[in-house]
Amino acid sequence: MKLKTLILAACFAIMAVVTMTPTESLAQALCQPGTVNYNTVREPCTPCAAGNYNPKVGMGVCTGCPSGSYCPKGSVNPTQCPAGTFSRGNAGACTSCPAGQYSAAGASSCRYCPAGQYSAAGAASCISCPAGTYADRSGSTSCKPCGAGQSSKSGATYCRSCTADTYAPAGAATCTSCPSGQGSLPGSSSCVTCNEQPWTWQKCKNNRCPKAADKNSDGDCKCKKAHNWSRGKKKCVKK
Repeated sequence: MKLKTLILAACFAIMAVVTMTPTESLAQALCQPGTVNYNTVREPCTPCAAGNYNPKVGMGVCTGCPSGSYCPKGSVNPTQCPAGTFSRGNAGACTSCPAGQYSAAGASSCRYCPAGQYSAAGAASCISCPAGTYADRSGSTSCKPCGAGQSSKSGATYCRSCTADTYAPAGAATCTSCPSGQGSLPGSSSCVTCNEQPWTWQKCKNNRCPKAADKNSDGDCKCKKAHNWSRGKKKCVKK
């Protein structure tokens, strides 16, 4: 009688195993990569949350995504952030670099563009300022045009003043020499026609005023007090 009871109990146990649902089977405990079972065999497998990953079968916990990479929901492995983006870890997506900064692939942070360069948002590298412009500080989002009477080469951090007898409009890449018969002071945006009048001498005679003439507040030469310009003698003479 006792043996018969034991045999019947064993039969019922076998039937119970055979009739277990898929979510109750032992295989369910072995969750596939990208998923996890936080509780028991009777619980379904759950995809790893965004910012986490799981490369193995049957794990009870997902791993936080490392910096420089991202892990969408259900990730098996981390994915490297593309150039122009970054992540500081546990990220479900990478963040674009702000304007004035840049990054290589797999970056955990963005770097500022050096002076003389600039960038838009999401840049993988910085761009040199074109000739005629400049960027005097790091992290620039655009370049500034050179002022009139100045010029710059590509990648400039400042603009150079035009030398005497040359000129340049605003945003010029180079200064242009004054035509024959004209001259200019350093930093000029245009040239003046040279003649024998004293106010053009300072611009046309090696930047020096003629005898008995002084430079005024406008940078021109004028005859000194008690002197007038003599057309015949072509110089300043006493009254």
